[in-house]
Amino acid sequence: MNGETGHFTTKANVFAREGTFYWETKIISTAPIKELSTEPLAVTQNRTKTMTDTGRGSLMFGFARREHHYSQLVGVNRYSYGIRTGSSASKYGNGNFQAQFQMVNPINPGQLKDGDVVGLMITLPPLEIHQKVAKGTFDHATDAPHLKIGPKQFKKPSKSTSKGKGKKKAVVVSEVDASKSGPTVPPKLDIIRDRYPVYYKGNIYHESSEYTPIAHDMSAVPIETSKKATLDPETGKPWDVLSDVHPNCEIPHFRTLPGSKIEMWLNGEYQGVVFEHLLAFLPPCSFIDTSGAKKQIKEPYDDGTLGYYPAISTYQGGACAVRFDEPFWHGVPKDRPEARSFGVRYKEQIAEDETADRVDEVAWGIHSGAEAHVQAPGTVAQQEA
Repeated sequence: MNGETGHFTTKANVFAREGTFYWETKIISTAPIKELSTEPLAVTQNRTKTMTDTGRGSLMFGFARREHHYSQLVGVNRYSYGIRTGSSASKYGNGNFQAQFQMVNPINPGQLKDGDVVGLMITLPPLEIHQKVAKGTFDHATDAPHLKIGPKQFKKPSKSTSKGKGKKKAVVVSEVDASKSGPTVPPKLDIIRDRYPVYYKGNIYHESSEYTPIAHDMSAVPIETSKKATLDPETGKPWDVLSDVHPNCEIPHFRTLPGSKIEMWLNGEYQGVVFEHLLAFLPPCSFIDTSGAKKQIKEPYDDGTLGYYPAISTYQGGACAVRFDEPFWHGVPKDRPEARSFGVRYKEQIAEDETADRVDEVAWGIHSGAEAHVQAPGTVAQQEA
């Protein structure tokens, strides 16, 4: 994929909600701004007879949520996390905003170049834990003591036999992967998959409601300079996203997910954790504006598409290739048996959608008094063929 004009972000049609998933991208064309060519990328490739070293544009790739707009780069707001290429990059992931948002420097910092293959792996806690975080009822000591939380670290008084005030010590948090928490009972998720029918030019289209970005707290403008930023009641100042946010934050959209992280591989070599303490996305951490034509929506809900999507931003001819399943260029690391490819997740999504459709059809038949007819997968396609 490539882009010939300004900033443009493309998200995959598959997303992660829990567990560990992996994908790869291969850089085809990038260049410092001063060396950008004015001719179309296809012309450059035909002239050089190669798909690499065409010297054009820049790229950013990573993960983005539903609220992330296609006109914004991956990693320049709080709805996404991005790794950047280009002449201004001195280390991986130094986006204009996310450089200061819980980024851990990779093992081998430096500029990414054409031909490099970058593997990204995202780890998210079970939805049962995520629900508690979103509702503000998460208790680290009882719900997930094995998961790393932060970035804010709480303190509690230590046991002391002496009279008076006891000394305080920091809570010790182990860095165990979220995927090693063991099997859990599937949570009861209230997913509303309603799609509003829209009649247009003789056809019926089903529209999904868009989740509303919170501009004053989650935009590319740093909170410290935003005049409408939400204030921390303890300090009277804007929330410091480097130290104040945590799973039990008073502000829902600042709550972080225990054990969440994004890891990076460069040409098959592990680079470490590049982002951690990812922000929660289940309602009310994400919400839909109920004003105007959407007044029928009484409270925040999950339509089943909330999550972190693989995303790529292109600029002025930057080009890359992506792979979400086998054959990968390097493949899912063998020392991470819990990790799966996004291609596997895509098949799960299809199965979830088919199951939801059948449940809706049966429920409609029960409520309407009509007989529900559920066809087996592929029946309609076979008849049309």
